[in-house]
Formats: sequence, structure tokens, C-alpha cells
Amino acid sequence: MVLFLNKARLGFIAIHVQPLIFAFLANSSLTLGVGTWIYTILAALFVNKLKGYPAQRVVAGALAGMGLISLVLFANGTAVWLLVALAFYQLKVTYSFAVDHDAPRTI
Repeated sequence: MVLFLNKARLGFIAIHVQPLIFAFLANSSLTLGVGTWIYTILAALFVNKLKGYPAQRVVAGALAGMGLISLVLFANGTAVWLLVALAFYQLKVTYSFAVDHDAPRTI
């Protein structure tokens, strides 16, 4: 049962392709959308593997922060609404979906 839940959780994380759709709709370079999607999925998978680790939330926050910084660094001429949407996407998937918020935290 646990294996099924893990596969379902990973599938749930992987189907979030909003950056690709947003970049296409913005008529923007797909490079930023694809890069954001790949980074966010890899970060979420890494955070998901840390289930039960006491610092899972801290690692997720650090990875989300690095993703936001890279968005700003690579955002030359990108529409502001697209940057905001990509930033919210990164926070949502990396921190909200990948972190096990109900796990007991013992040090």
C-alpha cells in the first residue's frame, strides 16, 4: 500500500506541467518554462525522498529559494505575470506538495 501511495504521489507531482503551458501561452521562450519545470520536479522528488527527515522543510525551503533566485537571474525580458506564475508554481510544488507536513519532527 505504501508503494502505491508513493507512486501516486510522484505521479501527482510529475503531472504539473503549468510552466510549459504558461510559457507557450505567453509566447515566451520555452527555455525558461522547461528549465523551471525540470528544476522544480527534480527538487520536489529530492524533497519527497527526505520523508521523515527532520530538516525536510528546511531543505524544501532552500531549494524553493534557489529556484526563485534562478528565476530572477534568467528572466531577461520575460513578462511579469509569467514570472509570478512560475514563482508560485515553484513554491507550490517544491514546498506544499513535496513536503510531508504531517510527519512528526524529532531531533
